[in-house]
Amino acid sequence: MRASVLVALSSFNLVALGCTKVSKVTHTFYGYPDNDPPGPATAYDCGRGYKAGGTGTYADPLTFASAPGEFTQCEIIYDPYTKKYLRFEDYCAQCTTDWDAGIHHIDLWTGSTTVSGGNEQIECENDLTPGEKSQTIVRQPRKDLPVDSTKLYVKEMESTGLASPASANVCADLTDEGLSQRWVPSIYRPGAGPPIDLLASGRSHLSAVRETLKSLDSYNERIVRQPYDFNAWLRRGNCMMILGFPELAVADAYKAKVLEERNPGNDQEGAQIYNLLEAALQACHCQWDAAEILDKSAIETDPRRQEETRNRLVKLRELLKRKEEAAIELGGTSFELRDRIRDGAVLTVEYPWTMGYHLRRAPELVKLINQELRGGEIEATCYLGQSSLAKDSNEDMLGMFAAREVQAGERMLTDRTATACLNLAMNTYHKAICGKDFTWLQQPAKGLTHNASPLRSLLMLRLLATCVQSGIDNSPLDHPLIARLKPLANKGHLDVFTLNESIIIPIRILEQLGVDVFIKRNFDTDILHSIWTRLANNKAGSLDPRLGFVDEITPHLPLFNHSCEPNVEWRRENGSTTVSFFAIKPIAKNEELFCSYLNVQCIPVEQRQEMLWPWFEGSCLCSRCEKEGNTLRI
Repeated sequence: MRASVLVALSSFNLVALGCTKVSKVTHTFYGYPDNDPPGPATAYDCGRGYKAGGTGTYADPLTFASAPGEFTQCEIIYDPYTKKYLRFEDYCAQCTTDWDAGIHHIDLWTGSTTVSGGNEQIECENDLTPGEKSQTIVRQPRKDLPVDSTKLYVKEMESTGLASPASANVCADLTDEGLSQRWVPSIYRPGAGPPIDLLASGRSHLSAVRETLKSLDSYNERIVRQPYDFNAWLRRGNCMMILGFPELAVADAYKAKVLEERNPGNDQEGAQIYNLLEAALQACHCQWDAAEILDKSAIETDPRRQEETRNRLVKLRELLKRKEEAAIELGGTSFELRDRIRDGAVLTVEYPWTMGYHLRRAPELVKLINQELRGGEIEATCYLGQSSLAKDSNEDMLGMFAAREVQAGERMLTDRTATACLNLAMNTYHKAICGKDFTWLQQPAKGLTHNASPLRSLLMLRLLATCVQSGIDNSPLDHPLIARLKPLANKGHLDVFTLNESIIIPIRILEQLGVDVFIKRNFDTDILHSIWTRLANNKAGSLDPRLGFVDEITPHLPLFNHSCEPNVEWRRENGSTTVSFFAIKPIAKNEELFCSYLNVQCIPVEQRQEMLWPWFEGSCLCSRCEKEGNTLRI
């Protein structure tokens, strides 16, 4: 019997979404005082009578200038940096020079169309300007992306032109914008504190975060210019540690170690890498991995530090011994025992630099999935829409619905896997792995009859191969199979993390697939970890008599919400990875479809809530739990 990890891909075409992202775009700002000639005049009339302006909404986009030919006249784009829609309405001389050299450059309008802010406005424009070639823009954007209509610059009393001692010029702070709401630090910290403790320096929390983010930007730019500079990865890892993302610090320290070993530096640099790697692993609760790193550090670093290192190692080994004793008492297989001892955990969070459109399921994606569900049929059996469980119309909670009346026992939907369909496999991932030997990854999973760590990497292999085949310059988070999956982020949820399975193996997979992980930033660790958190929250596993334990992602099962009294059940055909969905009872047209994530038929509500906690980190919202919970409260 062998274990299988299979990604069930839709048998319909997975096409890219409509928008196009352009990276490495230089942003500058201009306004009344430094326009040529001074004033609000623009080169093109896009409905404002050759005048600049706009609030940044899709209906009222902000003016931007660029090189002729770089954009279509009056084209609307979206700028995640300012969270505004922009419209190409003006000419920019420096943009033209840059465009001739192959550099993307946009110049954004600031301030009033009637009042000049003078040198103060120009200083504001300089403050707003981010690093050269550091931003991304979106062409052909959808119309519902997040917008901040705050003016980038406001001249005091500009509506009347009269100065007032109580008023002041206002320049937007794009560094802070939204940060206090979206920056969610991990609670895991190394005992000795971050490598550079900015938060203890007496500065405000937001000021310290802003300073660290500026350092992070500078190291990101340095990595773009010098991707094989181990010191840049080490310094960026320090920033990640300060911001409370130890999982990203582990990855950067590991990459620094790989590069340092190619061109060994002095012992002090090697010790710094080991120190960060060990501290970050401890912050991720990876004591086993941290002990392995300390062991290597004691051998390779300066002899004067070896005694201190060995003392720390002894204490860590004692902790692991106690952890092993506790794990043995729980019983289970050797794999389960190994995982209990070695697995770490990190909070699932949304990284503050993640593009807003990667945090929500777009209407275009919903439309694409509904096209999949229709397939070649005249009438679809089900469709995707906003769930009836959603708190309001803005919540990103989707659900499956019956497109017509359905009879009890009727097969409603079938998910066929890439392994069951040669043409689908060829169109999704097979070309990327063809001729490449991944037995080193497959061998540890053979014979497994339960969920265990070797299965995680096989799941990542299939997903990463699918993304690579769709184009190594695309973001994996844009792939329709991944874009439809939602992680359990910012709710105190923990996901498994280890040095080997979370960092080393994905890097090795990508390198074998032809991706240079030091250059291709769209496959950086924040992206890879975001993929894993989506897989972990949506994968389904069960024991198959012929295939062994099957751990898989199907394209449509994650879109069904849970209920403790479901109206749909899903079944995997024995000896196959095909999944079918059947109606348990008669279902009305437009009724939401629910399946059960676990068999909870005869289990009381308190126990059900505990069993379902890993999916929700809160109470189950189904009608049965609501009814039984209300009865208990009475």
